[in-house]
Amino acid sequence: MIITYDIGISTGWYSIGKSQDILGMAMKVAYGATAGVPMMQIDLETTSEFLEPMNVYRVKRIMKELGLKVGLHAELGDIVALESAERRFWENSHLRMIETIKNATELGFIYVNIHASQTIQLYQEEQRLKPFGHQYQVVGPDGKQLWNLCESSPATKAKAVEYIDFRASIKHD
Repeated sequence: MIITYDIGISTGWYSIGKSQDILGMAMKVAYGATAGVPMMQIDLETTSEFLEPMNVYRVKRIMKELGLKVGLHAELGDIVALESAERRFWENSHLRMIETIKNATELGFIYVNIHASQTIQLYQEEQRLKPFGHQYQVVGPDGKQLWNLCESSPATKAKAVEYIDFRASIKHD
């Protein structure tokens, strides 16, 4: 059995390197041709890059004429915190993930790399914020408020009450 590999490079993020060679999605794709490799990973700064004028035409033309395969590294940071139970992150993150996958598919990219976890966990922030009276609304895996999960499952509700009773009691073993 013969295994073949495509060797490629990554463009890097404009926000880090500030190279005008990678300013805009089509320029990022064309950047791969200067390295002499058939595979290119472009690093997405923001989903608004998909909305650049003539983007679909330019990207597809460059890929076709230069014979490049292109993959995509999705956005980084709190705006794509897929693991977060905080509603303010959950809704935005999932919307951006859907936009990214849809647009990458339409452009013919061969993969999308999205990090599932990259933020400080809620329990780490909670202790810091509690003294100031801050709380964040948390959601279940389906994006609905957490109480919906408890209401829809008697077993989950019983377990949640058990934890609440334990934490609220004065006596702990």
